[in-house]
Amino acid sequence: MGIVFSAFFAFGGITLITVIQKDNKIDLNHFLFGNILGVTVDEVRDTSTIVTLVLYHVQMNTYTLVCSCALAKTAQL
Repeated sequence: MGIVFSAFFAFGGITLITVIQKDNKIDLNHFLFGNILGVTVDEVRDTSTIVTLVLYHVQMNTYTLVCSCALAKTAQL
């Protein structure tokens, strides 16, 4: 069922992109990735801030998990 759903979703996406290309002359690469020259400095700053916060959060949770396992092992749980 999942394979059929994925196939229909892909076929519908290709059909939609083909219809959009005829009217607006937009290629698939532009539709998927956008215009890199249109990125502002504020968007780069916001993206880097979010990436930094996510990596910090992942690092802290990993450290907490390691500490919790070590404490459980020394407590002989």
